[in-house]
Amino acid sequence: MKKKFSPLIPLALILFLLPGFVLAYGGKGHDQRDPERMADRLEKHLDLNATQKEALKPLLSEMMEKRQALMEDFHQKAKAAMEALDAEEETKLQGLLNEDQMEAFRKLREERREKIMDRHPGRGKGHPGLRSQGS
Repeated sequence: MKKKFSPLIPLALILFLLPGFVLAYGGKGHDQRDPERMADRLEKHLDLNATQKEALKPLLSEMMEKRQALMEDFHQKAKAAMEALDAEEETKLQGLLNEDQMEAFRKLREERREKIMDRHPGRGKGHPGLRSQGS
């Protein structure tokens, strides 16, 4: 039987890989949330004068706020998409499995999520791919 390609795979990859790229190419994680520190780093790397550095701070702050809002929106959409996928999976499996098998499947799914959370303690129940069934 031929497996279908899920359109959620690229979305999941972005969710899991983006923070690593940001840290790898953006420097220390705390710099990206602090316009003052980011301006200091850019001053050194770009040889900015004092006027440029001061003009850069509000721009950095604005862009950081916009990025944060974009990421929050992205996570909300990803969570909704994952919940819809879970509901579709649940519906389709109910037509195929008996109640005991469904309970066993739910237990296995929850155990898988717990193992992933154990390996990645920074991820919480709010993470779109790892939230508990009842969340």
